[in-house]
Amino acid sequence: MSNIKITFYIIGFFILIILSAVGASVYVLHREQVIKGTLDSNISQEPFLTEENPIQNPNPNSDLPDIVSEKATSTSATQDNTVTQSNTVINTLSQISKHNTESDCWLIISNKIYDVSSFLNLHSGGSAVIVPYCGKDATDAFKTHGMSGGSNHSAYAYSLLPTYYVGIPNTVVSTPSTAVSTSTTQIKTTTVVTKSVTPTTTLTPSSKFSLGDRVKTTSNLNIRNTANTSGTLLGTRKLGDTGTVSSGPIYSNLFWWWNVNFDSGVDGWAVENYLQKYIAPIIPVVQTPVVSNPVVTQTSDGITTSQVATHNIQSNCWLIILDKVYNVTSFMSSHPGGISTISTRCGTDATTVFTTSAGHTHTSYAYSLLPTYYVGDVGVASTPTPTPDSDTIAPTTPTGLSAAAISSSQINLSWTASTDTVGVTGYKIYRGGVQIGTSSNIGYSDIGLPESSVYSYTVSAYDAAGNTSSQSTSKSATTNSVVVTDTTAPSTPTGLSAAAISSSQINLSWTASTDTVGVTGYKIYRGGVQIGTSASTNYSNTGLSTNTTYSYTVSAYDAAGNTSSQSTSKSATTNLASATTYTTSQVATHNTQSDCWLIILNKVYNVTSFMNSHPGGVSTIRTRCGTDATTVFTTSAGAGHTHSSYAYSLLPTYYVGDVVQ
Repeated sequence: MSNIKITFYIIGFFILIILSAVGASVYVLHREQVIKGTLDSNISQEPFLTEENPIQNPNPNSDLPDIVSEKATSTSATQDNTVTQSNTVINTLSQISKHNTESDCWLIISNKIYDVSSFLNLHSGGSAVIVPYCGKDATDAFKTHGMSGGSNHSAYAYSLLPTYYVGIPNTVVSTPSTAVSTSTTQIKTTTVVTKSVTPTTTLTPSSKFSLGDRVKTTSNLNIRNTANTSGTLLGTRKLGDTGTVSSGPIYSNLFWWWNVNFDSGVDGWAVENYLQKYIAPIIPVVQTPVVSNPVVTQTSDGITTSQVATHNIQSNCWLIILDKVYNVTSFMSSHPGGISTISTRCGTDATTVFTTSAGHTHTSYAYSLLPTYYVGDVGVASTPTPTPDSDTIAPTTPTGLSAAAISSSQINLSWTASTDTVGVTGYKIYRGGVQIGTSSNIGYSDIGLPESSVYSYTVSAYDAAGNTSSQSTSKSATTNSVVVTDTTAPSTPTGLSAAAISSSQINLSWTASTDTVGVTGYKIYRGGVQIGTSASTNYSNTGLSTNTTYSYTVSAYDAAGNTSSQSTSKSATTNLASATTYTTSQVATHNTQSDCWLIILNKVYNVTSFMNSHPGGVSTIRTRCGTDATTVFTTSAGAGHTHSSYAYSLLPTYYVGDVVQ
């Protein structure tokens, strides 16, 4: 019997070893799946949201780099001479609810668990906003209480979540461990939930582009001054803009960034997810058709819709857009919207679809591609059939050509009509010496142009026989610049001074303000109420009351209407009314202590009642009664010290009049 027991224990021991190995394999596989993000294909994956695409979120299936910061669970076996197996159920709802304090705070967001304990003090809205959700599902709160209130959190908030990731609710990880017991087969379970250390990942620099590569934007895209989502936003590039890679790559905020010099407009750093290599389309060489064997058989009215309709397959696709015919066969594979969007309309008039595209017009870049695929006009013969009695006289050269920019991407042309012995059929329009289109009337709109660019145009006339006049005198125009809204106010004016120059006028002056665009003028306030404006740094306030104190402030404003804060206030008191003037001889008669007048700064003061209050004594004033005491008053009897501002403030009380020289 003892041999049977021994055999049984040996078999049991090997079974436990096998189970341990299998369990360890399952644990390792589970950990690898969690790190790679392949644990459960049914678990919803939150897409990365990024402000680097100002129109739409990136494709959730894109290859954006992930920040690996996994938090795993581990178990420890309690060895007390028993066979112990740790079968730890991690992240159950009950388990999560225990992490409900500010020092130990777990949240569920979109079916994922995050330990945000270390983040609470960093939260821009304060820790008190998060604490009530500790140990609970905070999905709704996270998606409806962002920084702007009543809306989703920002892309930056979403980018932080992987840093605090713990796991997924209701996931079981079995980690078997064994300890041989000689006394019992009791199984004891011990649960210890810990955090794993974030693995160190060495990033291989992106090789998507090389310096000097030509690239094109695949979406509207933000351009920044540094390779970081917190860098200064310099501007945006629209879908289809092209440029050249000048430096990079730099890895930041989960993205690879490249510095791009765009062909026009603002340059700077952009994420590579919305850039692709750009190869300029090869412009086909259009051979001049032999008159006796024209390439396209046309009626005298041009390419007919019936003729266009025969080019209705993917390998031979013509479209009518705005009464012009285009062979887009070679373009279809490059169409951002896919081949099928075009192939279903081959041989038809696609004007409505092209100009509205489900309610949105195509970009100026799309318009700029059209001349590359131009074949001819509907209703205007571009390859006329010769007649037995050929017309050999060309029309007269067009005159009076004018070119005017009407936007940042369009220039309109007009000219005086040409004449012909038979009749003018139309006009050829040239930009920089290269034909870009035709017109059956005396006007043409060149669209899809870059902003702030200069273009030169000429026009020639042609007739039904194919005779073409010489080109007109050239005219140039520059597309408008994109207007950037000025939202920055000028600096606050400084150095304000206020001085009374009469009994009814106070003059103001101050130091000029500065502005990012330019200061237009200044607003003047008296007692907090605006009383006028000034284009310069001074102002005269007239019509004031006698011997009255007024307080002033000044603010600066620019052409956009931005106004600075008001300056520090300054006050001044108007002079007493000068009802009487006196000569020095008249003042000299008031020369006693009981009738003492003084001249100070060309004004006459009766200081008789003040003498007994004078801090320097009566005699200091009495000896100067009836004289000009300006020098003594302003230098304190020549001692080199002027009287105090308080002494000056007393003078208006004793004012009599002004001195007449």
